[in-house]
Parts: sequence; C-alpha cells; structure tokens
Amino acid sequence: MSALPPSGWLIRATGLPADLQRIADDLGGGGLHVSVDGDSLYLSSSDIDMIDSKAAAEWAAYELIRLISAAATIRFGIVVLLRFQSVRPNSDAISCGREFHRNGKTMRNGHSLLQAVIAAQRRPDLRTALLACAAGGAEGLFRAYEALCSELMSTSNLDYAGGEGTREWLIKQGWVDEQEEQEFLDTVVHYGRQNGAPSFRTSSPCEAQRLVEQLLGKWIDHVSPPA
Repeated sequence: MSALPPSGWLIRATGLPADLQRIADDLGGGGLHVSVDGDSLYLSSSDIDMIDSKAAAEWAAYELIRLISAAATIRFGIVVLLRFQSVRPNSDAISCGREFHRNGKTMRNGHSLLQAVIAAQRRPDLRTALLACAAGGAEGLFRAYEALCSELMSTSNLDYAGGEGTREWLIKQGWVDEQEEQEFLDTVVHYGRQNGAPSFRTSSPCEAQRLVEQLLGKWIDHVSPPA
C-alpha cells in the first residue's frame, strides 16, 4: 500500500470546456476544490484525500466523477459527459487553470450542483437514481424511478394507512399528475422488457427522461438546505 501523499490527491477529468465551466462555477466548497484548464477539470476532495492507496483513490475519484456528471445533467438540463482521466499526488494546492465560484445564476433547479452531490453521497438510493437516470434507456429510467421511491419510503412521512404511498405523495406535491405517471410506468416497463408495439398510449423517450429528471431535481431541492 502506497503512503498517503502529503497534500492528498489531484483528480483530473475531461469534458466540453463550456460544461466544465458550468460545473466548476457551481461545485466549489463543502470539501471540494475545483479549477478548469481547457478541456480538463481538476478537483480535490477532502474525503478522497484521506485515502492512502492510489488504487482506492482512483476508484473513489472515478465514482465521484460519474456522480458529478449525472448530477450536472439534472442541474443544468443538458447532457453533461465527464470522463475520469487520472489521480496523482497533489503536492501543491490546485494552481493550474482558472478557478470559478458560484455566481447565483438561475439554473433549471433551485439546488446547486454541490448540494446535489452532497445529498447523493449521503443518500444511497438518490445516488442510485441519479446514476440510473444518467445511464438512460427504459430499464435505466425505471430503476431510477424505483430508487427514488425507495428514497421517499425511507425519508418521507407517507400515510399508507390513509392511502398515501409514494405515488400519491408525488402527485400531492404537484410534481407529476396521475395520468403522466401511469403512462411513464407503463412505457418504461413495456420497453424495458420488449420492443413490440404497445396497446396503450406511451410516453416518448424524451418525455420519460424529462419526467425522471424533473422528479429527481425537485426531490434534491426538497431535501437540500438553503444555499
């Protein structure tokens, strides 16, 4: 096992420069330090800095980058693709590139990217939902919805005796209507198992993706403390 670097680890990921700027502008703080240089995002994490094995730090960083990419897609309403590249000892404070700080711009959802990442790190079902939504496809969207329902069951005051389960709670909040939710479920279950023509009105792929992203965004807003 390698010795812990004196100043932790420096993570590098790549993506479109415009996406990296959005991410860095909305992510710094809470144990994360971020800078951008061209198509590279440089990141340090106080949690990953505690890891003394490079192999373990690489896997932890890889999963963090996957989570940031998925959360950014929900946050900004566009597909954000980050690719993990490397981890190396961070002998100096991050000095390469240009640092960004939150500027208060209105985004698709009320939460910041940092709040979404922190929430997902603390809530396994939410993390599963974000990653499944990012993977997409009928099966991925259904898994994301299932994970969100598991999250609701573990954290919300659902009144099962009064007939209020996860579905009723979402409808009650005004986050989805009953017909829209039923069409979504029928569609992703059908196309997750077969490609034949359905006998019911379906959601389009874009509608299904949008519905899950909307629900996840609203739930992150709901559980995140004010910025």
